[in-house]
Amino acid sequence: MNKHVSAVPAPPAGFHEEQRTFVLPIDHISARRFAHASTLTDPIYFDDEAARKAGYEKAIAPITFISSMLDYTDGPPEHELKEDGVGRDLFPSMVKPDALLMGGGQDIEFVRPVYQGDVVTVVRKAVNHYKRPSPRFGELDFVVEESVCTNQKGEVVMRISDTLIVKQD
Repeated sequence: MNKHVSAVPAPPAGFHEEQRTFVLPIDHISARRFAHASTLTDPIYFDDEAARKAGYEKAIAPITFISSMLDYTDGPPEHELKEDGVGRDLFPSMVKPDALLMGGGQDIEFVRPVYQGDVVTVVRKAVNHYKRPSPRFGELDFVVEESVCTNQKGEVVMRISDTLIVKQD
């Protein structure tokens, strides 16, 4: 383990969790397009019979399909996007509307397969916010969001922890 990495601090006093929920239909076309874009060629993503032979009920969605989604809407028009290409109100309120964002890591726990045709509900919560100095960029904010993803049967299919690195000014 790197000795220079410091532990993640506890949330600051007065921090309150913010929660967003969105529904993600796992349609065949989107899941298969994602598989192609990810250069996945295994037939379990394209063919129900191949998936059954591999032990699944039917064709599955690629395992990172859900974790790659920030939301499941068409989003704002291009002229309303921030400089980094992200919508202004997609993140918790501690992220200022004009802040620049970068992914700081993602931990994913895959609990069970996500099948094409499933409808997954994602409950995303901001669970921590802390600051760290950067020699190059000044003070940076770190925002940790955790998501629990359940299918239409109420079964947890995935848990995700995302860290966002935020330059506020």
